[in-house]
Amino acid sequence: YGKSSGEVEQLVLVGTSDNELLLMNLSTKEASILHQAHSHGDVSSLSAHPFKQLFATAGSDQSVRVWGADERACFAIGMPQIDDPEKQRLTVVEWAPKVLLEHHIAAGLSDGSVSIMVYNEGKAVLAAMNVDVPEAERLTRPRGAVTALRFSPDSLWLAVGYTCGHIDVL
Repeated sequence: YGKSSGEVEQLVLVGTSDNELLLMNLSTKEASILHQAHSHGDVSSLSAHPFKQLFATAGSDQSVRVWGADERACFAIGMPQIDDPEKQRLTVVEWAPKVLLEHHIAAGLSDGSVSIMVYNEGKAVLAAMNVDVPEAERLTRPRGAVTALRFSPDSLWLAVGYTCGHIDVL
C-alpha cells in the first residue's frame, strides 16, 4: 500500500517473464514500467544510432530492441525470422548510417543469415525483412556465424563478415 494526496493507493510490484518490472496501481488501474531488459540470457551486440540518441541491442532471447538513451526505456521490439530457435541465435546488430525512408538495423545470426529490421519512430514493433547471399554462392561454401556487419556510408550496401573468414557485400 502507498499513500498519495492523502488517499490510500493499492500498489503491486510485478516481475514478468520478459524481465520487466511493473508498478501497478490497483486504485487507478494504471501500470508503469520501472525496468526493461532482454527476457533471458545475454546481450550479444549493441549498436548506437549514427545521429539519434538511440541504441539497438540483440539478445539471446532472439529479439532486437531499440532503446532511448535519454528515456532509458525500450521503444520497440522485433523478432527476425528464425527457423530453429534451438540452433540459431542473434550475434550482431548494426544501424544503417543514413535514413532512407525508415531507420534500418541489420541483424546477423549464428547460421549465417541476415535480417534487416525496420524501425519507424512511434511504433513499438520492428518489422523484419530477411536478406541472403545469392543461391550459387551460398551453396559453394559454408559461411558460419555472422560476426560483423557494416553499412556503406550511403546505406545502400551491407558488408557481412563470417566466422569462416569470408566477407559478403549485399
